[in-house]
Amino acid sequence: TELMTSLNDLDARVTATHTTKQILITATGRLLTTGHAAPVTGDIRYQVDYVIGEDGMEIRAQVTADSSHVEALRFVLPVVSRPSEPVDLVKPGEVRIAKPKGHVTIATDAAGGFAAVSRERVFNLVPGFLSLPLVIPMKPGLMVKMRITGTTSA
Repeated sequence: TELMTSLNDLDARVTATHTTKQILITATGRLLTTGHAAPVTGDIRYQVDYVIGEDGMEIRAQVTADSSHVEALRFVLPVVSRPSEPVDLVKPGEVRIAKPKGHVTIATDAAGGFAAVSRERVFNLVPGFLSLPLVIPMKPGLMVKMRITGTTSA
């Protein structure tokens, strides 16, 4: 099977709205091949909402597909993290990363939690940082939510 990604969708749309308490950024588009083509089994559309508030950020992601033959859908959340920062899998749906002045906690409501969490970092070209890729398996029509919060130490 060929890899499908949102990175190749030149027609993707991003909108932003805000209130005094939060910012909502919504990205919509299609998963495409590296050649900018739709899968032969039919369109796979996505919507990702980023809700940024004073106490953290929630990410809501959902895909819809024209075909029931969609397998191995994954949301990959790159979290900026140095290799020296310890990663703790608190439970299948919660990861904590130690930072120099606190912790970042990422939690998901996905049924199986995060896929196997690697301690390896990858270089993310945009915005140009080393990142810990957190992978969340997805199914068409089912929304997954991720919550990112931080704590500081004295």
